[in-house]
Amino acid sequence: MDETEPNLNTQTQSEPSKAQETPTTQTKSESSAPPPVTIPTLESEHPKKSQQWLILVIAILVICVGIGAWYEFAHKSNNSTATVKKDLPLITYGYDNNPLNDFYPSPGATNGPNTMNEQLFEGLVRFSNGTQIVPDLASSWTNPNTTTWIFTLKPNVYYHDGDVVTAQDVVYTWQQVNSENQNVASTSTPTIKNVQALSNNTVEITTTAPDAILLNRLAGLWIIDSKAPKGTPAWELGTGAYTVKSGTTPSANAIDLVAFNKWHGGHIYTKAINYVFYADPDKATSALLAGKINLADNLTTTNTNQIKKSKNYQVITPSSLYVDYVAFDTLNSSYATANPKIRQAIDLTIDPVAVLKAYGVTGSSINQVIPPQVPGYIPAITRPAISLSEAQQLVQQAGYPNGVTITLGVGEPAAAAGQEIAKELAAVGITLKLDVATDEGTFFNNINSGAYEMFYEGNGTNIADASDVLSNWQAAPFYDNTTFDSQLTEADQTFNPSQRLTELQQASQTLITDNAYIPLFQHSYISAGNKGFVFPLGTYDNDLNAFFSDVYQQ
Repeated sequence: MDETEPNLNTQTQSEPSKAQETPTTQTKSESSAPPPVTIPTLESEHPKKSQQWLILVIAILVICVGIGAWYEFAHKSNNSTATVKKDLPLITYGYDNNPLNDFYPSPGATNGPNTMNEQLFEGLVRFSNGTQIVPDLASSWTNPNTTTWIFTLKPNVYYHDGDVVTAQDVVYTWQQVNSENQNVASTSTPTIKNVQALSNNTVEITTTAPDAILLNRLAGLWIIDSKAPKGTPAWELGTGAYTVKSGTTPSANAIDLVAFNKWHGGHIYTKAINYVFYADPDKATSALLAGKINLADNLTTTNTNQIKKSKNYQVITPSSLYVDYVAFDTLNSSYATANPKIRQAIDLTIDPVAVLKAYGVTGSSINQVIPPQVPGYIPAITRPAISLSEAQQLVQQAGYPNGVTITLGVGEPAAAAGQEIAKELAAVGITLKLDVATDEGTFFNNINSGAYEMFYEGNGTNIADASDVLSNWQAAPFYDNTTFDSQLTEADQTFNPSQRLTELQQASQTLITDNAYIPLFQHSYISAGNKGFVFPLGTYDNDLNAFFSDVYQQ
């Protein structure tokens, strides 16, 4: 994929030429013609009035032009005032994850303080405006073939320890991540076969098969310094917009970051960030209202009601790419969920809004498992209207005139949502037996072993692509459709964006047609901060959907 801008074809259209006007002169003989009659004109009859009219017209035109110029100036002035970006000297961030001294590429760094680490580290590319891939440490890239990517690095990009980024660092990072952090490796490098430095600023990445979303994956592969002496603090191995403040020591519950003065990415609006861990959203809210912090995340609706009473703070509810749904084991013939009529009946019964309310989280109902922000979403899809009578008929037609009992597996945090679904399905003759798993590992083992006929799950995408979500049904132990598998495989290997979008939507439509899952709702985050803080959309990979280097005061 070549990142050079396409040539713009400029079409010019010549103005039509005006026809030459040739005056026609008619003559008559003087002897037979009557005396010439002079027809009066405005100019010849009233020369003074003509001049007055002309002056009046000119004056009106001048006034109109002046008014227009004044309006345009005022309009531009208002716009420029509205878009003035002021630097923020410090954000004190009440953050809900720790330990804050766990740094990439440590496995814990991606399970916990990911938002903090992405201030310190960067990849070859990054997300912009949510899902758009743009250069970061790489300045450009090409594809000699469908399994080879050659990246040219930006010159003179510095790590926090003073070293310059080289192609060998990319090789080193790939090796370190594969050996130390399977969380990152499973998302960022699963299709990479080899990485090699072609020169000091050129690196070649080869994949095991064509991978159309390799760039999306690489946004999460943050490059670290291979040249640093042993014992160099982990935070100095990154190139990010921020580094740890000199003279401070990061702890599990607090870390102070300051803008990196050699950052390659341009102006940094927020000059410093102090992360402070708050496990309890109520305590974070109290700290915000008391002025101890000026930003807090992972709040509750109760917290927002308190915050809205203050004129000094704003509630921020950016979208998450996380979607909750109910999925089925469609392969075990002894399960009622193997019958499509049962799955249709459940689809006609569940009320996503009521489930969301019972769960007690924020979000909005959704009509498919792909969020609307992600390529692969199908705008034309609509949810079927709730119809209990039709659902009851489908249960009977499926061979259960006296109703049926189904096991629903659900994680402990979503137990209340499971109870709401059980209450709703009881109205159409479906009795749910809830199996509430207190351990995440046990929950997923039960899904993969076929212990659940239905299971309540939430899923998102870390790479802002539909394939990342749809792949949960590809070669899955609970669903099998060769058409779907081939559609998704084809999409993953198609580099043409419009063609790939069509293929993703076809694969998604196959799942929807099969009633392989019932979409419920898309989560949203709840944060709050000082009024006037502006968070431009950068990435969906954190609770604010923004990079702190872009966050400014209005």
